[in-house]
This record gives sequence, C-alpha cells and structure tokens, in this order.
Amino acid sequence: MPLSRTQSEFSILKNQKINKSDRSGLLKALKLAKSKVTARATFSCFRSSKADRDCWTGSLERKREVTKLFSSKKFLSKFFLYFSPLQRCSFTSVCSNWNNILNTTGLLKNVAQIVDFLQMTDGERRLAYDNIINRDTTSIRLIRANNEDIEDFMVSVNTSTISGLCFQDCVINDGTVVAMLRKYSITEIEFLSCNNLTEESMWDSLTSSIVKLVSLDSVYLTDNAVEAIAESLPSLNYLHLQSYHMTDASLAYFRFNLHIRTLKLEFCWEITDDGVLSICQCLNGLNELSLAGCSKITDDSVEIISDSLLHLRSLNLSWCIKLTNRSLKMIAFKENVLEELYLDRCSQITNIGLKYLLPISTTLVTLSLRWCKEISDKGLECCSNFKHLKSLSLSGCCLITRFGLKYLIKLENLKELDVINCQALNSELLAWLKLKLDKCDVIC
Repeated sequence: MPLSRTQSEFSILKNQKINKSDRSGLLKALKLAKSKVTARATFSCFRSSKADRDCWTGSLERKREVTKLFSSKKFLSKFFLYFSPLQRCSFTSVCSNWNNILNTTGLLKNVAQIVDFLQMTDGERRLAYDNIINRDTTSIRLIRANNEDIEDFMVSVNTSTISGLCFQDCVINDGTVVAMLRKYSITEIEFLSCNNLTEESMWDSLTSSIVKLVSLDSVYLTDNAVEAIAESLPSLNYLHLQSYHMTDASLAYFRFNLHIRTLKLEFCWEITDDGVLSICQCLNGLNELSLAGCSKITDDSVEIISDSLLHLRSLNLSWCIKLTNRSLKMIAFKENVLEELYLDRCSQITNIGLKYLLPISTTLVTLSLRWCKEISDKGLECCSNFKHLKSLSLSGCCLITRFGLKYLIKLENLKELDVINCQALNSELLAWLKLKLDKCDVIC
C-alpha cells in the first residue's frame, strides 16, 4: 500500500539532520495540526534553509512580545487613554486582566455608574457596587429605586469619592434623599421624574456645597421649592428646572445666586415677561439661558435679554410660539458674543428674521431652525453668509427646495447638518451634499 503524503513527510523528517528536541517539537506540532495543509507548511519550514527557519521563529517571538505587551499594566495604562470612556467600559469584558487594570488605575473614575434596581439581579447589583468602590467612581445614576434599595446602597457602598448623584424614576421619600446627601459629599444632584418627593426635601436635604442642580418632570417643584433652592445653594452655578407650577414670583429669589452661569427653565408655562425681567436683573452674568417651552413670553422678553445679558453665549427660545422676527432683530442689534441660537418650532420666524441675524454671523456657530415652517430658500441664502457656522438644523422646514440646499455648500466650516423630513431631499441630492460638504455629518 503506497504511503500517503503525510506519512512520507514523517519518513523525511526522521532522515533529516535535526536535533532531538526540534524533532519532538515538530511531532507535537503535527499532531495539533487541524489539516494536512497546515502539517505540510510546518514541515516545509523546517526543511528549508537556516535563514528561513530563523525568520519563522522570529515571527513567533514577535507574537509572544505583542501578547506580553498587551498584558503589561504600564503599557495598557497609556494605551487606554487613546479611547473614549464609553469604549474603555466595553474593554472591561475582554479579560480579567484588562478589567482589573481599568478598575484600579482610575481610567473609569469619571464614568457614571448606572444601577437599575428593577433590571439588575442581586449579583449584578453587587458587582456594580464593587465597581463603584474599586474605580473611585465620582458619579452614579440610580434608576427605579425604592427606599429599601437606597438603604441597601448606602450600607454596601462606603466611599468618599461620590460627588455626583442622579435619581431617575425613583419611588423614594424626603427622608431617603436627606440621608443620601448627608452620607456622601454631593456637589451635583439630579431628580428625574421623582414625583413622590415634596418641596420639604429641598429645604431639608440641599447643602451649600452643591453647585449643579437638575430637576425635571417633578410635580413638587413649586415657588416654595424654588425659594429653598435659591436660599440653600449660594454657590450654585448650573440650574436646570422643568416645572409646570413655577410662577414669576419664584424667579425673584435668585437675587443672591450671583454665581449661576447656566440657567435652563424649560416648559415653565406660567413664566411671563415679568419673570424674564427678574432673571435679567438678578443674573446678568449668565453665559447660557434656555427658556424653551415658556410659551407666554413675547418679543419684549428677548429685548430685555439682549439689553441685559451681555455675556450670553447660548440662547434657547424653542417652542416660544409668540416670538416674531422682531426678536431676532433685537438679538442682533446689540453687540454680543452669542454663539448658539435655538429657535425650534418658532412658527412666526421667517426669512426676514434670518436676514436680521447677519450682524452676528461672525460669532454664530450653532443655529437650530427645526420645524420653522416659514423658512424657505431665501432664508438659506442668508444662512450661507454665516461662515463660522458648525451646526445647522433644518429638520421639518417644508418650504426648502433643492435649490436652497445648494446654498449650504458655501459653509466650509459646517460639521453637522440636520435635514430630516426635508421633502426636497432625495438620494441624488444627498450624495451631492455629502460630496461637497465632505467634512460635514449630514443627518437625514
């Protein structure tokens, strides 16, 4: 019976002048080979010249060095810095070594740890607690927790590094919030849809060290609660509130909060021009102001803002349906440093209003006109003069045609263009826009 090729190579191997250790290694390699092709490739290497064999073994050594490198704590500590915090989080599942390095070198320190008490099992919850302690986590988000869950958290997590705390969809009472803020040194706190709290929680829990407060979709946020915020937080510099019960009277309480630089009062339906006047009198050092959804304010409010807030860099007037082109004229009339302007759903803004903005074309970098249904091609012709514009949103502007969109190729610094629900946009025009605006992310 003739010998197979593999059997023949065994015979050749025995007759070669190879030392015993090499022959033993080759036999093992051949047994581990998954196919005859792999086996033949292995034999051919050892039958070749010494230079070829050195090249092959050198390649193996290089692979070993790379493997060793990606196990080195010193190397990986610097290597991980090239990735975003979100990417680093995914690296924790690569292997136990990477997980240990990421958790003990502070690379995940500023990544918020999320604890969803309804979704997580007990084991996953304990792992999250360990991660908070091992990573020296500074910010945590507690989702769908009750009073017992928060008590368990406080018993299990004993660390002094937590400074940012967020309660989201939590069914907790005032006493639980008070206990949390007394245990940890909190400087930033958020309440998202925590409707079991009362205004008393603001009076009892807030400490003077807090510099950022966010409270959204919270029924307890009345004028009395706003007074508690204003009096309890003298160092506050960031305030974001969404309340359907706040009135103009509450805004006068901020006369002592001179450090506030960002103020967002969104969908506060009871605020009028008088409330805006109080804001401008108390907080004339604001850099960012959002009155989105404050549907009772008029052009008079914008005139007051333009006259008083000379350091304003971002202004959000979305959903302020009473505003007209006169507001834009007031914004551009005063010399200012405005960089971001949001006018979504301001249905009375037209092309003439955009023409009024030309005096601030050198400073404006973000302009949002979503669902401004009176904006047409002439408006985009005006926008083409905003040479420093980096972000432009035109979603839902139904009067815009393909001729108007072609004006946008003049915006050489544009990084983001939102044209969702623009009826004139087709695949051919989209491809042309992406070609001409090659550095821009076109969202459609």
